[in-house]
Amino acid sequence: MDLTDAVAVVTGASKGLGARIARTLAHQGATVYGLARSTDALQALHDDLGAAFVPVSCDVRKENAVESAFKTVDDEAGRLDVLVNNAGLGQFGPVDDLDTDAFDVQMDTNVRGVYLC
Repeated sequence: MDLTDAVAVVTGASKGLGARIARTLAHQGATVYGLARSTDALQALHDDLGAAFVPVSCDVRKENAVESAFKTVDDEAGRLDVLVNNAGLGQFGPVDDLDTDAFDVQMDTNVRGVYLC
């Protein structure tokens, strides 16, 4: 697939599937804005991919952070062609052992974060 000159945002881009998707999009010609909380991992991807990958520190649970990240994309690229809403996390174990704070973090990331983006 040729994505030359496409502008993409990948959330959760610092590791795992998000990093792999970001790499694939960049190798297909897109400029990828990688959003994640882990700035060191984002910088490592930028060091590897160069200008095709733009690291953007963003916690998708926080509305102001998401607004700021997408403003960066709009200010720098002027458009958005692809959104990969990948950020997510899991809290594993018996549900009756899960405290409400852990539940809230999971729901805020996996549901609210998708909505905000």
